Amino acid sequence: MDKKLLGNLLIKRGEIFIGEKGTFDENISHSKFFVIMGEDEDSYIGFFFINSEVHKYIQTRPELYSLQYPLSPEKYSFLSHDSVIGCESIKRLKKQSVLDGLEQGSIVHKGTLLSSDIDVIINMVSKSKVFTKHEKDTYFK
Repeated sequence: MDKKLLGNLLIKRGEIFIGEKGTFDENISHSKFFVIMGEDEDSYIGFFFINSEVHKYIQTRPELYSLQYPLSPEKYSFLSHDSVIGCESIKRLKKQSVLDGLEQGSIVHKGTLLSSDIDVIINMVSKSKVFTKHEKDTYFK
């Protein structure tokens, strides 16, 4: 199958990828798992990072801490230990950057969230006051 077509089929809500260092705008010095939540009208992908642990800053803020969704290696075999989806902040990445990364091998598809997990996350973030109406309408509908 054509890589671009395959990439377009894979880039949808619930798909999990790992991006090499340098994939993201943030100053991240290692590879990171991320899960796609939606796409906006400007072809930017909205995603959440998957983290090994909850940052101390988030632990002290109940409204952010309540947006951490646990994942286990029992359900997701690509994980080597218990992890969390950090649903406290939607990140954006150009869709073309994801397609290019898939083609170049700097982004690799790792799996798909179970639909039951997607439903819980969508419900959780839709009720949160952390996200704007625009973010909710764009990435979580």
